This record gives sequence, C-alpha cells and structure tokens, in this order.
Amino acid sequence: MREIEMTAKTVEEAVEAACRALGVDRDDLGVSYEVLEFPARRLFKSIPAKVRVTVEEPSVRLSSSSLSMNVGGTETLSSSVTPNGSSISWSSSDTSVAT
Repeated sequence: MREIEMTAKTVEEAVEAACRALGVDRDDLGVSYEVLEFPARRLFKSIPAKVRVTVEEPSVRLSSSSLSMNVGGTETLSSSVTPNGSSISWSSSDTSVAT
C-alpha cells in the first residue's frame, strides 16, 4: 500500500495533486482518500485543505504455492485478486503444456 498526504487550496486540488504524485487516477480501482483538514479562512490567514490518498496495490493469491504432477496429469490452480474487482489473465507460451 502506498499513501501520501497533500495540501492545496481546495480538497479537490489536494486530491488531484496527490494522485499525480502517486501516478494514479482518482477513479482507479484501489484509490481512496481521506480529508484530514478542510480549507478554512481565519482573519487574514487561509488554511489549506489537507488530504491523505491511499493506493491499495493489487495482489494475487494462488490456491497452492507449488505443485507436482505426473506426465499426462492435470491440476487446477485457483486465484483470488485484491482489491475486489481487479482482474487477472493467464497465458502460456506452450498451450500444449499449460492453458
């Protein structure tokens, strides 16, 4: 997980600046933000907005970390991916061996 705190004139500007710094789009899966301070104006002083933007990195878990097979045997691996909604695709350079 990566996160950054950022200040700016408005909450929107702070979120956008934090997302740019992290190299993500605010609508990307796994991106969330928390407003730490709302902007305010006190006498002759402006207090900027402060946000924390967090990016949950995708991770993949397999049903088994290793397996052994006999020639001609078959096995099935299942996977779970986080955050929910992430996707995974499998491929093989030799589809006669693995698909």
